[in-house]
Amino acid sequence: MISRISNSSRAHSAKSSSGGSSGGGVTWDITSAVSTGLPDIVFSNNNLTTFCASGNFHPVKATNGVSTGKYWWELNQSVCSSLMAGVVNEVDPYGSASNIYPGNTSNGWGWYVNYGQLYGPGGAFIGSRQGTVGFALDCEAKTLSFYDTGGLMYTWAGLTGTKFWPALATADSANTTANFGASAWTLTPPSGHVAIPTGGSGGSAGTPNAWGIHGSNVALSGSNAIATFPAGPNGAASAAYATGGVRQAEIYFDPAYTGLVPMIGVVSSGTAWNGVDASWGLPEAAVFQAGRNAGVYGGLSSSTITNNGTMPVLSGHYVQVVVDYAAKTYALYYEGTLYFKEQLAGTYPGLSVLLSGDDSSAPQMKATINTSGPFHNTIAGTVAWK
Repeated sequence: MISRISNSSRAHSAKSSSGGSSGGGVTWDITSAVSTGLPDIVFSNNNLTTFCASGNFHPVKATNGVSTGKYWWELNQSVCSSLMAGVVNEVDPYGSASNIYPGNTSNGWGWYVNYGQLYGPGGAFIGSRQGTVGFALDCEAKTLSFYDTGGLMYTWAGLTGTKFWPALATADSANTTANFGASAWTLTPPSGHVAIPTGGSGGSAGTPNAWGIHGSNVALSGSNAIATFPAGPNGAASAAYATGGVRQAEIYFDPAYTGLVPMIGVVSSGTAWNGVDASWGLPEAAVFQAGRNAGVYGGLSSSTITNNGTMPVLSGHYVQVVVDYAAKTYALYYEGTLYFKEQLAGTYPGLSVLLSGDDSSAPQMKATINTSGPFHNTIAGTVAWK
């Protein structure tokens, strides 16, 4: 089905896009094209393909923005005419110009792919390209790099802002298809760069040092850093997700609560997990039964590398959660000593710390999440989760 934005059908087009989620992942956000006031883009292929016959640039941005981590996406031009592509930040990026594109204000950075010029703060000429091109965004380093079939072309440093969206503007009958990770990459992403997450366990990157989505029987306090789990029925809570590299978070278990039997692990941010009250059978999670039988559960689990059995007393102690995205592993440390390590079943766009009680007889539990440090025990070779 093709959705065309026109002055006479804005409401219909915005509704049909469902926030760009019709493709089951990150897509172009039709509603962002409507908001520019120049709605003349034809969307197809689950809102991944754009076509614009107008002689003026018309812009659109992706459904999801990111504030931490390293990300990769690709654009393929089947009709190569006028394409401006890059990123925009959280400030209104387009202004009020009649011919608008990422880079026509200081809050966007765009590559005129067919002519070679970079538009935006610190722009340069890097050359034109046809076919497939790749984009590598590093939110911490505030850089955007451009790739073609020969590899790295140019790295644009000095991006400003706290959150970034892939963006493009199209004109002159350009026909372009985006790949945000739903298909195999055509080019080779640089190390540590992953697909932009589709939401799920956080719906967004989430807030540092805070539990996010949680079961209805879990109470959050202390700016959501503290989760109190009831006795009896299970509860579950997940924290902000991390992407790329070797990441560490830390959980502190309140000493006033004893006999704890928690499940500790990770849940994929690219899934629709919504705070159900148990975690061990979830296809989108991998958890270790830390307080009772040292079992491993969840669809993300593949094979166990290290398992030292049931953890010692957790009350009044710290557990470190470490994910290595390149090695596809997650590990649990007890007061800085490796206790459990699991090979994950695949590659995931982002992973959140997941904590729950393990069954209906679990005692009450209170846990504080730390994702940004400083940590009680810092694991060598890691960086803060978020």
